[in-house]
Amino acid sequence: ELYNPTTSSLDLTGGILCNNRASGACTIAAPTSTIGPKGWLVVFAKSNYLKNAGDSVVLKSPDGTIVDQMTYVGTLVPKNDQAIARKIDGVDTDNDSADWAVTTQATPGAANTIVAPANPNPPPSGGNSGPVSAPSPSSYGLPPS
Repeated sequence: ELYNPTTSSLDLTGGILCNNRASGACTIAAPTSTIGPKGWLVVFAKSNYLKNAGDSVVLKSPDGTIVDQMTYVGTLVPKNDQAIARKIDGVDTDNDSADWAVTTQATPGAANTIVAPANPNPPPSGGNSGPVSAPSPSSYGLPPS
């Protein structure tokens, strides 16, 4: 999905979305549409084209200049039923971890809503919420010291 944060229409004709593969065609999609002011364009990519970990999505202008890109690394690798979304539509600091997040709620054609996935490794429950104290010697059948 592409978002136009400006107050003017944005013509995407001739631009491409591609990945960072070193060989073969990089094209994921070639949008031929115009995005209205403050509007979204949902782009349907070839099935299974992105392999996530280590892959990138790159938006290039008709002359090949990179307009924007993001890379699937670290915490930005979605699992099944998850997506990557820009945290704030239209805000690009050129820092992927600051700009993007994994979300369980896709919002095609609308403002992004980040719903963080459940923590797959929650802290253990029961008895670990406070300080840990050593058992008394008597609990081992030893005389008190």
